[in-house]
Amino acid sequence: LMLLGGEATGGISPALIDAACAVELVHTASLVFDDLPCMDDAKTRRGRSTTHIAHGEGRAILAGISLVTEAMRLLATARDADATTRMELVASLARAVGPLGLSAGQDLDLHAPKTAASVELEQDLKTGALFVAGFEMLALVQNLGAEENSRLAQLGQQLGRAFQCYDDLLDVEAAA
Repeated sequence: LMLLGGEATGGISPALIDAACAVELVHTASLVFDDLPCMDDAKTRRGRSTTHIAHGEGRAILAGISLVTEAMRLLATARDADATTRMELVASLARAVGPLGLSAGQDLDLHAPKTAASVELEQDLKTGALFVAGFEMLALVQNLGAEENSRLAQLGQQLGRAFQCYDDLLDVEAAA
């Protein structure tokens, strides 16, 4: 989505490719963590053994940590980006993953009662925050204005909700 947005807003730069790869690294880490026995305890993902089943819990945790730190390194050294942009890219992704983003959403998934409002908040944090960060990074790299950034953030939030609903439905189908 970030690369499609780049094509629509002036072209794909090396910095945008690095930012998009960083988002994918974090997304993959979130799946590794989500599958762990202390979270969803999934045995398979996309028809294959989950990381902790194939390689053990310790390696799964280390793989997840490595993916997140590699994402941050990639942003901190983003090609063709100035130092300020690199710093803002790291800050954006860190916000999305941290205690007010994906981590908080995962905690709600594990521990909050399921009401319409709590599920929507969970989706906004667990999944939406990563979509919003991706679009925020697109806006940073492409030098888009505040209005475009705001519109992209709204799109990211809605895509996060839709993606999480779809993912949850896949889980229900797999369990049936």
